[in-house]
Amino acid sequence: MFFIFWGPPSGKLNLLWIEVALLGGLSVPLLLKHPRYVASKQAPVNNWHMNSLCRRIVTIAVLVALAAATIDFAVMSLEYPHGYWDAWAIWNMRARFLFRGGYHWTDGSWVYWLHADYPVLIPGAIARVWTYVGQETVLAPQLVAAIFTFATVGLICSSLAIQGRSAEAYVAGLLVLGTPSLAIQGASQYADVPLGFFILATLVLFSFALLTLTTNNFLLVLAGVTASFAAWTKNEGILFLVAVIIAHFGYRVARRDWGQYWSELIPFIFGVVPQLMLLICFKFRFAPTNDIISGQGLHETIERVLDPSRHATVAIGFGKEAVLFGGWSGLFYVPLIMVLYLLLSYDSAERRFGQAVAIPAATLFTMVLGYYFVYVTTPHDLAWHLGTSLSRLLMQLWPSFVFTFFMFPSSTMEGIKD
Repeated sequence: MFFIFWGPPSGKLNLLWIEVALLGGLSVPLLLKHPRYVASKQAPVNNWHMNSLCRRIVTIAVLVALAAATIDFAVMSLEYPHGYWDAWAIWNMRARFLFRGGYHWTDGSWVYWLHADYPVLIPGAIARVWTYVGQETVLAPQLVAAIFTFATVGLICSSLAIQGRSAEAYVAGLLVLGTPSLAIQGASQYADVPLGFFILATLVLFSFALLTLTTNNFLLVLAGVTASFAAWTKNEGILFLVAVIIAHFGYRVARRDWGQYWSELIPFIFGVVPQLMLLICFKFRFAPTNDIISGQGLHETIERVLDPSRHATVAIGFGKEAVLFGGWSGLFYVPLIMVLYLLLSYDSAERRFGQAVAIPAATLFTMVLGYYFVYVTTPHDLAWHLGTSLSRLLMQLWPSFVFTFFMFPSSTMEGIKD
C-alpha cells in the first residue's frame, strides 16, 4: 500500500485512512467466519500428555527463553541501532530513498550493494513509520524487526495450540526461542526473519485449509496473500511462491485428484494476484537486473552444474550448517528436544502422513533444493556466497520446519469445522 500511495509526510493522513479502511474491510470476513477444529473420533489429537509438574517446567522454560530472547534483542538493538551490514546498507538505506526521495526514490539504483532489485516490503514498512511520525528514527526499523521476530514465535505456538496441542505448542515455542540466531538475525534487522514469518504463515494457513471438512476458500485466499507478501519481501520469496505451487500440484497429481486441485488452486491464486501484479510492475519498471541472474549464461551455467567439485562444496556447506545451525542449539539443544518429543509422542498405529503435512514438507524440500542449485550455479565466489548467506537462508525455513515437524504426528485430525 505504501509503495502505491507513498509521498511526502504531508500526505500521511491520507495514507493512514486508506490503510485503516483496508484493514477494517479485510477484518470483517475474518470476524464473521473463522475455522474451528474438530478432534478425530478415532484417536486423541495429542498422544503426549504432560502431567502438571512437567507442564509447569516447560512453561517456565518457555518464559525464560522468551525473556532471554527479548533481552538479547534489546541489547543488540542498543549496541547496533542501525542493524548489521545488510540492514543499513540495503533495507534501511532504501527506506531512506523512499522517505526522502519521493518520485526520485530509484536514483540510488546504481549503488551496487543497495541491491535495488530486491522487493520493497521491509523498506516500505520502515518508510511508512517515518511518514507517520514525520521524521527518521532508528526506532522504526527496530520496531519492524521486533514485530516480525516475536510474531513468528507467537504464530508457531498459536497454530499448534489452536488445535488443542498445547504440549507441542510449548515445545515448538521453546525450540524457536532457544535458537540464538533468531534473536540475532531479528535484531540485525535483516529481511530473512520477516520472510520466514510469511513462509510460516502461508504454510500454516494452507495446512489449516486442508484440514477443514470442506474446502476453505477464505484460508486459501489468505495463504495466497501471505505467499505474495513473501515474494514482496525478498527474491527468495519468489522461489517460495513457486515452491508452494509445485508442492501442491505434485501432491494432487500423485493422488490424481484434479477436481480438488483446481478448487484449492483458484482461491490461492486469487490471493496472490494483487501483490504479484505489483511485484511484476516493480521488477519490470523499477528494478535493475539481479546480480545472480545477470551473471548466468547457458554455457557457464551448464559448466557449473556439471562440475562435481561445486556439488561437493555446496553439499558439505549444507551439512555443516545443518549441524551447527542456530549456534550452540544446533549442536545439542535442538536434536535433544526433537528426539525426546518423538519418543514421547510416537504411536505407529495413529501416525500417518496427511495432506496438511505433505504439502508443507514438500514445499520446504523444494525450497532447499532451489537454494542448493542457486549455490551450484552462482557466478560469485562459491565459498564466500555460502559463508555469507546460508545460515540466513536456513533461518527463513526454520520456523516452518518446526511447525511441520510438530504437525506430523497430528495428521490424524478429522478436520476443521467451518
